[in-house]
Amino acid sequence: MGSIEILERIINKGGIIGACAKRYIYNKELADQFILECYYQCYNNSAIQLWGEELIIDIQNFTHNRKKTENYELLQNKSYDLQKKSK
Repeated sequence: MGSIEILERIINKGGIIGACAKRYIYNKELADQFILECYYQCYNNSAIQLWGEELIIDIQNFTHNRKKTENYELLQNKSYDLQKKSK
C-alpha cells in the first residue's frame, strides 16, 4: 500500500490528523514523513481507537518497508563508493 492510499484513509477517519494529512497528500516526500510521524502514534490508545487496527497495521508495514528500502539504498551507495575507492 502506498503513501497516498494511507493518507486517504487517515483523511477519511477525520480529526485534526486527517486535516493535516490533506496538506501532504500531493507531496510524496512530505507524505512519507507524515506517515512516519503517524507511525510513532500507533501505540497511543486514542490513535488506535480513531484509526482502527487495520490502518495501524498498514502504517506500520509502510514504515517498516520504507526503512528497509532506505537501508538497502544506503548499503548500495556505500558499496559503490567502496568499489570506486578500491580502483
